[in-house]
This record gives sequence, structure tokens and C-alpha cells, in this order.
Amino acid sequence: MHTTENQPRSSHVPPPPDTGEESLRLELAHLKAERDRLAELLASMPGVVWEAYGEPDRPNQRIAYVSPTVESLLGYPVEQWLSTPNFWLKVVHPDDRDAAATAAAALFAGAKPGTIQFRWLASDGREVWAESACTIVRDESGRPIGMRCVTTDVTARKMSEEAAARLAAIVESSEDAIIGKTLGGIITDWNAGAERTFGYAAPEAVGRHVSMLVPPERLGEEDSILARLRVGERIPPFETIRVRKDGVRIDVSQTTSPIRAPGGAVIGAATISRDITARKQSEHALRQRTLELTRTADALKRSNEELDQFAYVTSHDLKAPLRGIANLSGWIEEDMGPAFTPEAHQQMELLRGRVHRMEALIDGILEYSRVGRAKGKAERVDVGQLLREVIDLISPPAGVVVAVAPDMPAVVTERLRLQQVFMNLIGNAIKHHDRPAEARVEVLWRDGGDLFEFAVADNGPGIDPKYHEKIFVIFQTLAARDKVEGTGVGLSLVKKIVQSQGGTVTVESAPGRGATFRFTWPKAPKG
Repeated sequence: MHTTENQPRSSHVPPPPDTGEESLRLELAHLKAERDRLAELLASMPGVVWEAYGEPDRPNQRIAYVSPTVESLLGYPVEQWLSTPNFWLKVVHPDDRDAAATAAAALFAGAKPGTIQFRWLASDGREVWAESACTIVRDESGRPIGMRCVTTDVTARKMSEEAAARLAAIVESSEDAIIGKTLGGIITDWNAGAERTFGYAAPEAVGRHVSMLVPPERLGEEDSILARLRVGERIPPFETIRVRKDGVRIDVSQTTSPIRAPGGAVIGAATISRDITARKQSEHALRQRTLELTRTADALKRSNEELDQFAYVTSHDLKAPLRGIANLSGWIEEDMGPAFTPEAHQQMELLRGRVHRMEALIDGILEYSRVGRAKGKAERVDVGQLLREVIDLISPPAGVVVAVAPDMPAVVTERLRLQQVFMNLIGNAIKHHDRPAEARVEVLWRDGGDLFEFAVADNGPGIDPKYHEKIFVIFQTLAARDKVEGTGVGLSLVKKIVQSQGGTVTVESAPGRGATFRFTWPKAPKG
């Protein structure tokens, strides 16, 4: 039997035949890694990458891809973007939708690729300004079939631009002069208010040193301001002098603040200047006027004091001979005895009547001159009690009725002044009544807020409206003094007293219908 020796087996195992599966596996692994890397890259981008197929603003346009960052930006899940046709346009702000669709359609029609700017509405209602850079996706024949966009959130930039535009509009429309300058004092900005205030057009001012606005004696002031600005100090408002282009000096109120870079470093300054020349002139004129008024008031005080002294002396000197005349007429009657005829007696009575009238006239003038100058002490006055005292002092003749309304108020005032008003009005109503036996006088009142309104009404002969102003003029009387004894001071005194208290007095009357005098009186002194 023929045998063979066993040969040692080789350790090398030949590879199996290459079927292509391994290469495919490696390719797939490579593609997956690339896809994952791309997904990570897209997820890390600040913007949103999205791809849509179909014509814009058509029902069949669909989103083929959107990066996950869209969820944090707008709040809508990726699945909603992918499942809702034309979703990118559906969430555009209604006011921007037509413009966005038109711009996208223009790209499809062959327009040069560019950016589309619009507002997206987030799921919570926020407006997000979006800027999309889009390119067209084409098939093998070059026909546009979709678009690929990278959309960036530019809300902060838009808000900054709008804020800057608003600020520029405010600066330009300001009546004040607003000037920007470097820390070296070179003018960089010059608004319309600065043109009006200083007379320089912007091209004449920008690039020049701010010292062109400063008078020589105040250059040190400006140097100090610039030094303080370099260390970030805000210059509080202060008043100073500046010079216009035409050389005229003007008063200005000025505030200067540092301008800082985003990092906080001071890079310049902004000055706001307001022309206060007119105000300063008014203040000067007011001070001068105040000084004049003070001098006038002092002179008036001295004059009033002299007038008081003169009135006292005059009253005493005038009344003394009048009393002598009255006494002398009485002595003559006594001495003549039975020889004095009735006609002589009548003449003497007339003489004494004139003397008494002159005394009353002197007293009235003195009282009129004191109103508004001599201030009495204010006290709480029960008007009802005051009227009872007035009526008792007047002592109306038999048959005359003076009716006072119940529940008269109380006021805080000078008692004597209010008493004088009521005595004159009630006394006049009785004195001038044409039917004393039927005379009726009523005192009424009503609350007028800070004032009380009082009324003294009578059923006498009345006053023709054409005399309503005349009766308040001093020394004016409607009846002859021989018929009704009077000085013509009473109603003028009433008017002056009432006005000195801050009130008014009026009359309502017509012939045969009686008269009603109304006056207002404060409840308490002001201040």
C-alpha cells in the first residue's frame, strides 16, 4: 500500500473573493459620517438652512429639509415644516408675505441671487426679522425646481437700525443744538438745531475745533470740560456764554456727556446747548422791574402813612370849625329868644343840617381812604348775629320789616368791614324807600364754593338800569340832598370794601320793582 507523508499546512489564508459588498459598506459608513458631520454643522449654525421644491407661493411647494435650529428660533417643530406645504411662506408676517413671495418668484424667473428680508411670526407671536440668502436648485436640464436658503435672525440688527434712525430723527428735529465731538474737541456731528443756534451750516462746522464757539476768556472752561470728559465724567447742566458765526454772544444752557464704545471706553462727547438769551434778558428785566416795584411799594407805604396822618389832622381841623358853627347857631337861637322868627328857626335847622352832612362827608372820605390799607384782625363771625346787631344799630322806623334768612353762615373775616357793607345796604334800602309804612327788606344768602353770596333786597321804588353804574361812584346820589340826606359815599364804600376782600357787588333793579344788591364774600382769607 502506497502511502504519502503529511505535508505541514500553510498559515496564510487567502482572502475570499471580492464581491463588492465590503466596498459598499465602507462607502455607506463614510456617507453616514459625512451626513452626521453635516447635520452637526448645520445644527451649530446660528441661522436656519432650508430647502424647498416647487414654485414659491404654490400649493404644491414642499420643504425637503430644514435645520433643527428653526425650532429654537420660531418654536415650530421640524415635522411641521416638512409636512405642511409652503410652510416657510405661511409663517411670514402678513404685511411682508406678498413681497417675500414676489422676491422668491423673481429668483425662479432668473433674477440674480440675493437676499430676501421679511418678518417671520414665531409660534408665541414674536416678530423675528429674517434675512435669507437663496440660490436656485436646478435639474440636469437646468430647469429651476427649488431653492436653497440660509436664513439669519437679524432682529437685533433691525431694532438697532430702527433705534438709530429714530434717534437720528429726534436729534435732527430737536430745537436744541446737539454737537458730537472727539475728546480733542473736533466737531464730528452737527444737527439742524446747531445750525439755527450758532449760524454755521454743518459742512462749515464739522472737522473744526469746538473752540470756534467759545469766547476767548472762556477757553479755559472748554479745556477743563474736555479733560473731565476723558475720564468719563458727565458735565452737569450749567449756563455759559457762546459766540455765533456773526460774532453775537448768546447765553446758553449746556450739558455734555461722554460717548462710550461697546467696551466702555470713552471715545467722544455729545453736547446739548439751548439758547437762553431771551430768558436771561427777561430775568434781567424782571429783576429790574422787581427793584422798581420794591422802590414804588416803599414810596407808597410812606405816602400812605403820610396820607393817614394828613387825613387825621385834616379831619380834626375841619370838624372843629363845623362843631363851632353848630354850637354858634344854637347860641344865636337862645339869645334871640322870642324875637327869632319861624323862618329864622328854619334857616338855622337847615344850617345845622349842612354842618352834620359835612361831618358825615368827612367821616365817609376818611373811611373810604382807609379801605384796603388798614387791615383788621380776621375772626370767626356769625353773620346771623352780626345782622341782628346791625339792625339794632340802624333802629328801623315803625312799620319797616327787615327779614333775615334763617341759618346764616359763619365766615372768618374782618368783622367791621362786613358790618359796614350790611349797614350801608340795609340803611340805604330803608332811607330811600318811597313808602316807609310798607317797607320790607330781606337779607338772603347762598353757598358759592369758596365764597358766600349775600343779597339785600327791598320793595322800594327801584333804580333805572341807566344809573346802575353811577350809584357806585363816590359822591353820586340820585335824589337831591335836600330831599334825602346823604353823602354819596355809602355805595362806593360798599364796592371798595367788597373788592378789597376779593368779591364783587352788583345790583338788579328797575323802576317800581325794588332793588336787589348782591355781593360775594370769601369764607376765609386767602393764605
